[in-house]
Amino acid sequence: MKILSIVWKDIRIFFKEPGYLIYLVVLPLVFIQLFTTLFAASVGPSTSTTSQKIRLVVVNQDPDGALAQEFVRKLEDTGTLQILPATLEEAETDYKDTRITRYLLIPEDFTEKVTAGQPAEVTFKALDSMSLTIQSMKMIIEGVANGMQLERNILDSLTLFSEMQSSAPPEFQIYDIDVLTRQAQSQFIASEERPLVAVKLEFPQAATVAPEDDFSMVQFSVPGFTVLFAFLVAQSSARSIYDEKKTGSFRRLLAAPLSKFALLSGKLLPNLFIVLFQILVIFLTSIILLPLTGVGRLSLGEHPGALLAISLCVALCSTSLGILIAAIARTEAQIGGVSALFLWLMGFLGGTMVPLDILNSPMLNGIARFIPHSYAVNAYKDVLIQGADLNAVLPALGILLGFSLIFFLIGLWRFDFN
Repeated sequence: MKILSIVWKDIRIFFKEPGYLIYLVVLPLVFIQLFTTLFAASVGPSTSTTSQKIRLVVVNQDPDGALAQEFVRKLEDTGTLQILPATLEEAETDYKDTRITRYLLIPEDFTEKVTAGQPAEVTFKALDSMSLTIQSMKMIIEGVANGMQLERNILDSLTLFSEMQSSAPPEFQIYDIDVLTRQAQSQFIASEERPLVAVKLEFPQAATVAPEDDFSMVQFSVPGFTVLFAFLVAQSSARSIYDEKKTGSFRRLLAAPLSKFALLSGKLLPNLFIVLFQILVIFLTSIILLPLTGVGRLSLGEHPGALLAISLCVALCSTSLGILIAAIARTEAQIGGVSALFLWLMGFLGGTMVPLDILNSPMLNGIARFIPHSYAVNAYKDVLIQGADLNAVLPALGILLGFSLIFFLIGLWRFDFN
């Protein structure tokens, strides 16, 4: 009952402070609105003028094939991609170790199949199949493939016309422009129904991609900023604990038959509920209110239970981190400094503000492995964008629980109750 009293007291204090509500609920929604609008504008027509190229590792297993070489050359001629040749072993090793996040595989029979008019398939492997960069690159690759296909179909049509003309007596060589047009149109229709070069997108998660009707830029923005501001609650948790110590409440509570573990758990629970409340408000607002501003509607996908599990783990990890900050910092100024340094820096390095695949930095990808934010963001994106279920995100949830345990135990060990 004593723990419940602590929980209820902290929750009442939170809702009495309008500044907390603005900081933890209104501010995230403002960030989502602004970044969604700016990000959507940045990927419009104006992006074609940028001089920065996207790096793409290409494994050409048909190096001597003329059409394979032409395909690679046309990719680079788009002016958007920087082609980095690699062997299959190099690409698979770097991809597995996340030194690269995508690569394109051209099969060894590419030229042979395309020349024979048989469908050929190039494989585009990516860690995050529905990120904006990956989808843009896939469209570029498909555009180049379709261009080659169109060129091949025109050549086939002209070859067919030539054969038909030459095999007929002169008096029957009557193919005019209408006949040529109809024949070419039939080839174009065939190219749409039976692609000569198909682009296959592969990614690690065994999940179903969310329907296009449910897709919007909000799907990208909400996971990152939800995680960022959920972890910023850790500062409020640390500040609340500091205030309790400052007023001597902890010393009085220690006189009660409560262990230090139970006492800190009582401080953890209210902030856990606050984070869950914050996430709920952000999601509901993104579903109901954000569409009214024209930035799109958040779709929760087909597995809301997975979202609930992720939110619980995020809330637990955030509040445990707050206890750790309270244990390390000794003054109010230190709490503000430590929180500003670690929480915002961890948020950036964890990919909450800018997706890591857009930054395209192997070093940042390596650092992100040691930051809980990255696992939380990826788990949310897997469910909201790729349609992943609970089983698909269990590894990420396990890592978040591991971070929570480490934060709490270190905080318990270092905590000064006086």
